[in-house]
Amino acid sequence: MPEISIILSLEEMSRYNLRQKNILIIDTLTAGTTIAAALANGIEFIYPFSELSSLYRFYKGKRNKSSYILIGENGTEKLAGFDYGNSPLQFLNKRFRKKSILLMTDNCLAESVKLCRPGRVYIGSLVNSSRVVEEISAGGEDICLVCAGNQGAFSLEDFFTAGRYSYLLKKAGWKGDDLCTAAGRIYECNSAYEEIVNLFCHSWKGSNLCRLGHERDIQFSSRIDILDIVPVFDGEKIREKRFTARWWQEYIYLSSSIDI
Repeated sequence: MPEISIILSLEEMSRYNLRQKNILIIDTLTAGTTIAAALANGIEFIYPFSELSSLYRFYKGKRNKSSYILIGENGTEKLAGFDYGNSPLQFLNKRFRKKSILLMTDNCLAESVKLCRPGRVYIGSLVNSSRVVEEISAGGEDICLVCAGNQGAFSLEDFFTAGRYSYLLKKAGWKGDDLCTAAGRIYECNSAYEEIVNLFCHSWKGSNLCRLGHERDIQFSSRIDILDIVPVFDGEKIREKRFTARWWQEYIYLSSSIDI
């Protein structure tokens, strides 16, 4: 019987041997949700960076710079010279063709994945949870749910989302330890949309987003299963597992009607 495990922050990954495990990295507010939204609307590849110097060096070496969109923020403010901040709402009702993203993150996502097996790392959030679980279930192997966390600290919203994944995987036959049970119970007891929004707004990161007027990011990120997207990370870039056009077409219709 395959097993679920949970790691509470990206910084903790170095303590474990993850080379033979499938990994699901959860970053609910808001990078994981932004990644899913961008891929759903046609973005081909997303290259994550944790240092501006590395991002600019990569960008400088590209001939067709118009093919790249720069995303990053300082706090919640868009970085100077970048196209977008780190908000999934910026991708609603937009269609992208032959575009890739250079994503500046404030966590060690790019470095952490070097500890894992290339090509077996998924990116998850609430908005695409059932589709990602379907993909994991098809493989039938152990999975480690890694919460991105907040600068190395525990993140309530990521732990809650790990609970959603743990709950679904246990229903599919996976087994997990007490940490998985605790996360699953928090999800089960707060699974209504209004409860999720309330929980996220009271988290450390969520309360900061609310204070700065970004409640709509929380409201969108609290939606369950509105995207049929499986982001996979090969250690260099993130892409959608299936390159089919109908997913972004469905998402554009959905994003026009969703109440946020």
